[in-house]
Formats: sequence, C-alpha cells, structure tokens
Amino acid sequence: MHDFETQLILYGRYDGDSCGYCKNEVAEKFTFGLHALTVSPKHYQNLIDRGFRRSGKFIYKPMTGCCKYYTIRLNSHEYLIEKSTRKNLNKMGRFLKEQNLQSCLSKDLLTNFEKSDPLIDLIKKNEQNVLNVKLVKSAFEIDSFNLYKKYQKKIHHDEEEKLTETQYKNFLVDSPLKYKENGICTYGSFHQKYFFGEKLIAIGVIDILPLCISSVYFIYDPDFDYLSLGVYGALREIAYTKVLSAFEPNLKYYYMGYYIHTCEKMKYKAKYKPSEFLCPVTKKFVKGEIALPKIASKNELIKLAEGEEDDQFGKKKVDFKKSFIVENGEKVMTLSASKKLIAEEFFNLAGIHLVDEVIIHM
Repeated sequence: MHDFETQLILYGRYDGDSCGYCKNEVAEKFTFGLHALTVSPKHYQNLIDRGFRRSGKFIYKPMTGCCKYYTIRLNSHEYLIEKSTRKNLNKMGRFLKEQNLQSCLSKDLLTNFEKSDPLIDLIKKNEQNVLNVKLVKSAFEIDSFNLYKKYQKKIHHDEEEKLTETQYKNFLVDSPLKYKENGICTYGSFHQKYFFGEKLIAIGVIDILPLCISSVYFIYDPDFDYLSLGVYGALREIAYTKVLSAFEPNLKYYYMGYYIHTCEKMKYKAKYKPSEFLCPVTKKFVKGEIALPKIASKNELIKLAEGEEDDQFGKKKVDFKKSFIVENGEKVMTLSASKKLIAEEFFNLAGIHLVDEVIIHM
C-alpha cells in the first residue's frame, strides 16, 4: 500500500521557439514536461537519475534539439583538489582577512564539522569563521529577491519589468519536494545564503536528496564578481555534500545539472573532476575519461555505457491496471488514445516501476 507522496500533472511533449542555452532557432525542439503538485525526495532522485530536472514545480526532460544534454555529477569523496581550487579558496581567505569582520556567532554543519578532510579543512581555514553561511528552507525573502534582481540584470541582462516576485517564486522559491527528516539530514529544497557581516552576497539554491545535493541555481552580488563566487559556491556545495555523507553515507554525490559540450557556459562543469555522465541509453553513470571523448566525437546523444537499453518509449508495455490516474478529480480506469500515449511515454522515460507509486493527473 503506497501513501502516494508524489502527484504529477502530465503535459507530454511540447516544442519551443528557441534553445534556452545557445538561443538557436530550431525546427524541431521537443521537451517532455510535467507539473509536480508534490514529489517525494526518493522519486525526484529517481527522476534526475533518468535525465529530468526541475525549474520551480515544472519538471522536464529535453528530448530533441540543437544542444545535447547529459546529466553530470561528481562523487564528493573522489573530488580532486587542484591548483585552481586552492587559488579560489585562498583568494576568498585574503579578502575576508582584509575586511576585519567579526566572528560569526552561528555556525553551519560544515564549520562545525570535526573530522579532517582536505577540502573542508581548506575552506574552514580560509573562511576564518567570518563568512556566515546559513541554510534555510526555500521561502520568499526580500533580501534574496533583491539580490536575484541585481544578479539577473547585471549578469544575464534581464529586463527589470520581467523580474517580478511571481517570476522569482515560480523559478527559485516554489518547489514540489516534500521535506523529510532523516536523522541530521533533512531532504527538500533549500537556499544556502552567504553573508559578509550583515550583507547578503550569494545564494545557492539546492535540493538535498537521498543520494545527493543537486544544484538548482547560484546567485551572487555582481559587485563581488572578482571573487569568482560561482566557483566558490560549487566548491562549498561539494564540501557540504561530504559533510552530509558523514551522517548519511549514500548521500555522497553532487549533481550539477546538464552538461552541454557545445555550450561554453555549460561545458565548464567537466572541470570538476572526476565527473560522471549519465548514459541516455542504459541510464548508467560513466566516468568522465570514458564519456567525454565519446560526447565530443558526435553532435548527437550517444550511448556511453555498455549494457542493455533501459526502458524507452514504445519498448515496454505499461500495465495501467496498477496505475492511479485521475481526470477531473476522479480516478479513471481507461484513457483516451492521446492521453494514454502521454502516460506511456512518461512511465517509459521515468521508469515502469513508478506505475503503482505515483498519482497521475491528466
């Protein structure tokens, strides 16, 4: 008997006018989309492990288009500290030393972490307990909204009139994830807020899930662009993943969203080593040294891992007798041909095993 923590409204495939990354006008660009009313951490972990991502409560999986999307992740325990890592963290350390800031009264889990670890120790040494980092549940806060507007206008050249409270909430505040406590870890959506004294200078929007921290978005004050806060935030999120894994051993991965080899603003993610890439065919993760040469060799989604093809649309029959599908507020036993097609594609993309675990609204 399932308690149906996950309820989804399926939209199916839709096309777009232009690519959100390279901005190319493309004749055929399809994405499979759905609106999540609620989703359990376990089920969302399942979805991102099959190539889905979320923007607010909208969950999507790119299907075709000019850019080829590969989910990329990093095992935090295997992260390699390189010269560039030390350079970035030391730069923050020198800056903080020059600011003459008072020590923080409150400390986050990373600052309080007592076990020795090369990356965590390097961060703590440079933060000197004066960079105040607070983890809060995802919610609308005026200081976060103001920083978001400043960042979007300066870095992404967004127009002021488009940066409304509603747009911000839909993008970075609203989340379908249900909060679930698991010992010292709480799964769900959070804002990790960085302060110099009382000044908010950056926000990491993250999802904490059973196997990972998933990076959703990172915002920083453009006045501090010279500190490379985007890189600093990624390093700290990797370190925070390490901290959580000490209490929840399976929670050891840091997910960076999509890697797009032909897009410079997405290609940098492979610099965090050793990264792993999701094979779009077998749904297995493959080490970067094996995956990257294959990805670079062809401008199309390709098989990265050996093994059998995973559930794909049209390959596996869905037993709708096990499903819980709702139309107009009522459970239904049969669907129209077009709606059945959408539901079949979703279960093949997201996993046949979800048939009797989620409520589907059509």
